Amino acid sequence: MFSESVHHIFVIPGCLLLVLAAFNLLRYRSWGRVTGTIVERRALPIEGEHDKIKVAYVISDRRYVSDVQQTFGQVRIGAEANDEVEISYDPLNPSRCMAYAPTENICTVAIAIVMILV
Repeated sequence: MFSESVHHIFVIPGCLLLVLAAFNLLRYRSWGRVTGTIVERRALPIEGEHDKIKVAYVISDRRYVSDVQQTFGQVRIGAEANDEVEISYDPLNPSRCMAYAPTENICTVAIAIVMILV
């Protein structure tokens, strides 16, 4: 049955992509949102575009500084130090944060659905 077509190659990755993107969308609902400031951005000595980025944000009069990935939502567009970015933070552990970028995850869900259906 599977040897007749190759569409099944996309089903498992599509399902995985769908689950991960949906999980991020659920986290956006339950996590808090705040605007943070990029404190530091410097290139790492690795081939390709890899940066070390630190974002500072304030929650309930406490200041947090977190390291984030280079693919951190709006940061990868070319934001520099002192630029503001919108982040989501875990209310149980405010030092955990991620980019608030629901549009990217909605697009990922759409791509995953296409992968599953094709």
